[in-house]
Amino acid sequence: MSRSIRILSVLTLAAVLSMPLVAQADPALWRAAPEGTIKVSQFVFTRKVVKHRPTDDVSSVPVDGRRVYGFIKVFNKGPEQPVTMTWQRDGKVYLRYSLKVGRSAGWHTWTCLPANKHKAGQWTVTVEDVDGGVLAQQQLLIGPTRLAKK
Repeated sequence: MSRSIRILSVLTLAAVLSMPLVAQADPALWRAAPEGTIKVSQFVFTRKVVKHRPTDDVSSVPVDGRRVYGFIKVFNKGPEQPVTMTWQRDGKVYLRYSLKVGRSAGWHTWTCLPANKHKAGQWTVTVEDVDGGVLAQQQLLIGPTRLAKK
């Protein structure tokens, strides 16, 4: 299997296996929102997800081969529906994931990318609703290579 197919397989598997978690709703906020409301209430890049939560919030990562996750929490007062997370570099779409989001005040899900030398550069990651409307967008820098230890 070629290296690029292995990487794509790992990334696809990571998206498929990301187990969404339904969070407890703020009852007043939930009641006040119109039916059908969908919005991203949290979008961070993190180096690790533990118990469906990001462990940190980063805007840049070194080229170290470890994964970097695009983690989102979505408020969805409508039926289950997909959102699309698109990873772009230099204006070109590199990866596009469709993630199902259930009815919840805080549905958690994520996608990931290895921070290797082939991924170095400035990334724009966009989350869109089913109609292509932008729900959230973040920038991520991968690089430069981690400095050697002294």
